[in-house]
Amino acid sequence: MRKLTKLFSVLLVLTLLVGSLASCNKDKKLGKVIDGANAALAEQPYAVDLVIEYKADDADMIAALEALSTPSVKINVDGDKFKARLDLAYGSDENYVTYTFIDGTLYTEWREDGNTVRDSRPYSEEDKAALRDSFGEGANIGTEDFEEVELKSAGKVDRITCTKIKDAPLNALIASLEADLASFDADVAIKNATLDIEIDNGRYNVVVFTCEYFITTSTDSYSLTMTYSSKFNYTKE
Repeated sequence: MRKLTKLFSVLLVLTLLVGSLASCNKDKKLGKVIDGANAALAEQPYAVDLVIEYKADDADMIAALEALSTPSVKINVDGDKFKARLDLAYGSDENYVTYTFIDGTLYTEWREDGNTVRDSRPYSEEDKAALRDSFGEGANIGTEDFEEVELKSAGKVDRITCTKIKDAPLNALIASLEADLASFDADVAIKNATLDIEIDNGRYNVVVFTCEYFITTSTDSYSLTMTYSSKFNYTKE
């Protein structure tokens, strides 16, 4: 259950922190576009569908990835209130985690392998910051973390492409993954990290973060590509 809730917490943090995608860009036009999209998130309810995809060339790695269950994540946000659910389809039981935050209280329900645990407790901004920090700086990648940021606009659609990630966020991503793989004594390298943002009519439409992982242990070497995408919807209740 700890692995399940940790995975969900990472996804939740990434989504709820999307409003901090760009906080210190020198490009005034880019800053205006991002600030407008952030303001739109605060002005109306929205929903986010999240997907994490892995691809690899190595046959053993492909088999391992196919054995993983792809999580289905739905998050609804309305100002300070949010409800989020992660479903994992494996085995014969229904497995999920839900978080509901309202009026300063976080209600949590875990269900895994037929067991259900419910909890509620006060949840402050400090708690959110602590949760974010527990997953390192890598849980909060934004446009300011890249050397090259390009904005292209066509009509009401703005597309932002970020490449050449800076050393500090890159090292944070590597340290986070190496900590997860500590029992394997693995070395990790990350290349070709990119962040793509599409803003349609002043509102976030799609945010996609992609990178290549190179993992080396004492006996093997593996490479895989991870794509984390979030699709925004402003019509769902």
